[in-house]
Amino acid sequence: MRGLQNCTHFGCRINTLTAAAWFAMMQVFGLPHALAEEPASMAQQQPAIPRTKSSKDFYYPDNAKRVGLEGTVLVEFNIDAKGKATEVTVIRADDPVFARAAKEFYSGLRFDVPSDWTSSANISWRYRVGMVFCIPPSGQVDTFSETTYPPIIVTTNRIPGSPVRHPVEPVSSGSCAKPH
Repeated sequence: MRGLQNCTHFGCRINTLTAAAWFAMMQVFGLPHALAEEPASMAQQQPAIPRTKSSKDFYYPDNAKRVGLEGTVLVEFNIDAKGKATEVTVIRADDPVFARAAKEFYSGLRFDVPSDWTSSANISWRYRVGMVFCIPPSGQVDTFSETTYPPIIVTTNRIPGSPVRHPVEPVSSGSCAKPH
């Protein structure tokens, strides 16, 4: 369970640790989920994502780190009656290496669902969460217009000699712009 003490809400960084750090981020789910094409009344009815119980370990992909590759992934999933993330779909990804890593991680998630999860029609809701892979300091975009949940920021240290794909500009701000 490395990283849990440093990561207490959904919008914090995962710093090349395991995805166990992501558990703590999943504790704060009081934010409404709305998509631009959804009516506001529908978005207000969606239940919050339940608290996570377990997941697979998650790391910044080594082959992406070696070449200084950064990018974003937007994932959508359901949660079944047993708390398993199902029907995991990558909506968009900047690179297939990040799409594979994100899909594998989300497919291994288990949530602590209430006993009435299926009877209350919660099983039909889909959730969207963004992930940002960056090597700070970086100008990598770290926002998503498709979800109201803060993105999961996955960072790592730059390997000496690896290319800088998104140079940080003087006006850059956000989680990726700040050096570790």
